[in-house]
Amino acid sequence: MATPITGAISLSQVNTELGLSSTATISFNDTLYRQLTNQLSGTADLSNARAAASVNSTVTNLNVYSTLFSSSGVSTSYKVLVRSGVTVGATSGNNALVIGQFPSGSSIVINNYGAINAHGGAGGTGGAGSPGGDAIFANYSNQTVTINNQSGAAIRGGGGGGGRGGNGGPGSVLVYQPYNSSNRWEQTAGSINPGNFGRVVRAYFNGALVYNQNFCDNGAPLGNPTGGYYRGSYQGYRNAVDCAGEGGDPESFYVIGANQATAGGTGGSGGRGEGYDGAAAGGSAGSAGGTSAGTGGTGGTGGSYGNSGSTGSTGASGNAGGGSAGSAGGSSGRYLVKGSSSVTLNNSGTVSGGLA
Repeated sequence: MATPITGAISLSQVNTELGLSSTATISFNDTLYRQLTNQLSGTADLSNARAAASVNSTVTNLNVYSTLFSSSGVSTSYKVLVRSGVTVGATSGNNALVIGQFPSGSSIVINNYGAINAHGGAGGTGGAGSPGGDAIFANYSNQTVTINNQSGAAIRGGGGGGGRGGNGGPGSVLVYQPYNSSNRWEQTAGSINPGNFGRVVRAYFNGALVYNQNFCDNGAPLGNPTGGYYRGSYQGYRNAVDCAGEGGDPESFYVIGANQATAGGTGGSGGRGEGYDGAAAGGSAGSAGGTSAGTGGTGGTGGSYGNSGSTGSTGASGNAGGGSAGSAGGSSGRYLVKGSSSVTLNNSGTVSGGLA
């Protein structure tokens, strides 16, 4: 609620607006009176106390026109005081302070002695971090806005969220199957010697014949691995007929194995950016990968007020490939969005972030 926009005005109404008893002693030279009425120097009077609003305690998502002045239809000079020790904050998706569209020709003065703090950006969970929020939105036509950010006061854009960490690289591990009729390696070698490689080889994996080669005609030795399958421990033999006209060669049996892919670990989430709604946070660690696979990278740290979040760490390499790069951090929020409108910022305090 503000002081009367037009008509009679009294010091008791000023007291009420400042959160004081209506009968409290007050004078034109009192600091709060001058700050509220934007009469910071020279001789103060009562007429300038009209259309004045004081923010006396912490609020969020403040719309000056609709909340403080109840969408007044009068074109005049409006004054807003954000008192020392008071914070105008923002929740996710909102600006901390929105000027609003006043009647054409109006002027609005914001005297900030407190803090106007945007929300922080969320950390990335599936990619890049979210941008930080904007503190003041003042991009409205047909009105003039003056923002006096006083000594010791602050207007802060939110910090960007940290990016998600990259996934760990893939791994590969050799796994031997339990020996049975569906999983075995058969070879004829001319002797019962598990160290020899065969000249006729058949390999069964999960019931399927996955390899079947005869090297009798050219005498070529058989390498290991064969077709992506590996010979394991010796299990026994039997006499068999091998190569036309040759009989009695032992056929040996072995465990069979194959490389199996293992997944890299998932990258950790990025940390949130600093804002009215919370402090900046570090990213979480990535999860471990499977056997011989890489661990996911740590998520990026959220940015402080007015700063971007950091990029997530690259995932660790596995024995079958490298990890992926981390995602980018979110951009910082702006302390003021004014566009092409008539907005003047007189800054004697702290501003953090960008200007748009």
